[in-house]
Amino acid sequence: MTDRFSTSFSRRHIIGATASALAVGVPHLHAAQAPVAQAAGSRGQTFFNVLEMGAVPDGKTKNTEVLQRAIDACAAAGGGTVYVPPGVYITGALRLVSNLVLYLEAGSVIKGSPDVADYTLPPSEPGGRPRRSGLITANDAENISIIGRGAIDGNGPAFVDSSRVHHPRDFDPKYIRQKEAFLDPAIDTEGPHPPRSRPGNMIRLTNCRKVLFRDVTLQNSPSWNLHFVQCDDVGVFGITIHSLDSDRRVPNDDGIDISGCRNMRMTGCVIRTGDDCIAVFDADGLVVSDCVLEAKSSAIRVGYGAHNTDGNIRNCVFSNITITGNRAICVNVRGPHSVENVQFSNIQIRTRLHTGHWWGKAEPIHISAALAPGMEKLGRIRNIQFDNIDAQCEHGVVIFGVEDSVIRKVGLRNVRLVMTGGPLHKAVGGNFDLRATRDPSIGLFEHDISAVFARYVDGLDIANLEVEWQGELPPYFTHAIQVENFRDLEISGFRGRQAHTTANTAAIALSKGQGVTIRDCRAAEGTATFLALNEVTGQRMFVNNDLAAAKELSSPQKTQFLSAGNRMPGRR
Repeated sequence: MTDRFSTSFSRRHIIGATASALAVGVPHLHAAQAPVAQAAGSRGQTFFNVLEMGAVPDGKTKNTEVLQRAIDACAAAGGGTVYVPPGVYITGALRLVSNLVLYLEAGSVIKGSPDVADYTLPPSEPGGRPRRSGLITANDAENISIIGRGAIDGNGPAFVDSSRVHHPRDFDPKYIRQKEAFLDPAIDTEGPHPPRSRPGNMIRLTNCRKVLFRDVTLQNSPSWNLHFVQCDDVGVFGITIHSLDSDRRVPNDDGIDISGCRNMRMTGCVIRTGDDCIAVFDADGLVVSDCVLEAKSSAIRVGYGAHNTDGNIRNCVFSNITITGNRAICVNVRGPHSVENVQFSNIQIRTRLHTGHWWGKAEPIHISAALAPGMEKLGRIRNIQFDNIDAQCEHGVVIFGVEDSVIRKVGLRNVRLVMTGGPLHKAVGGNFDLRATRDPSIGLFEHDISAVFARYVDGLDIANLEVEWQGELPPYFTHAIQVENFRDLEISGFRGRQAHTTANTAAIALSKGQGVTIRDCRAAEGTATFLALNEVTGQRMFVNNDLAAAKELSSPQKTQFLSAGNRMPGRR
């Protein structure tokens, strides 16, 4: 039991925090919701201290009943604050209500029970069976806030088998460069551990409006950390998501997943997970800025599956982000939904190859369209723009369309790619990874690596791309830019060369395309052939290019470009 002074101080502190939230424009923390210091149990109470209501923060006692009683009392009062003082509160599944502020004081931890039987909720319909829940759930609610400097801990390590490595076969080894040796257990020191029976998403909000997460830490989730489903008007500010296990080997521990949501803002977050940091399945009007992300899968994944929503993604902005880990940015379609009008800007990227069953192969940017198992129709990817991207990586940009889903209007502007060698190139490198796909031949398969590779694209605009090659490079690193099956390609302001100065490759290799302009480019020292062409029509303009450092202009030597103002090879 806390003394009167500490209780009064906590209430004044929370009132101040609520007022601060109002000052910065959080729309759903109204003055009427500000907690007032009234005695527990008095009429009109809006402040519920779980310690005063009987919770035991010893890290052993289960507090599910007490915590839920505090939440329900808050609902009965018409709204208010459930206050969690310092300590570790073990609990099973909790269900939040409308007009609730769950305030986690610094030093407080709401920690999931290690017993999977504690994660059931009452049936959603009469006669139904209880369903598996995560730690915190809310359905059809509004004005929900989870704020404070405390933590929510999913107790994830209790639900995995840390003695083994998870090796599902979602690929056919005959298509992979390394064949059966690709997932050699002897080299797999980073792959996820197999899950045991486990709870659902640690925090899942469905059909909720006016939601705020601020400052809290989410850690050790046994599956997805934070899942928003068909929510509207959501703010996520300054939260931290991570695993206390520095190896981050709990499978499916996504940071934030978004399904069917509108009008979301996410700012100032730090997310370090094994699986995706931010996964967007369906959204309209999402803004993510000023975040630090680290993942063994994709730091940002936009697209893939619909999760019982319409699956379309529109009008999203990602800016001022630092990314480290495996695949940095992934935009894809695997079914009938579409992705359009998405912008990425001012992003620092450092990627490397990882062992283990994580999707991705160190790509700074991956855009792809392919049918997933069970799907019959592909949606579209259109108007995806990248600006001011600085990447040091062990794999190049991949833009992989198919004939039935050509990728349209992609911009790569002011992009710097430093392609580096690494210790895992021989063991797992030299492959494209499009999992999960219906056709295993394009799921995980052998492919040479260019700094930028694109196929089945219409309207690709590459402006001010700089490519550098560093370290001991594998032989499968080839061109700086390779584009095939294209229409309306524009390359301007490119600086760079092919990977190996002695190789029979080109800085720019184009095949089976129509409509190309190349201007204001410069061949780097060591360039062999600057431009290789194969079945390319509509050769428009080749102007103001400095090719003095190249051995030869093009292959074949005769082209159809309108050429002017170029500095030719050998003319120093």
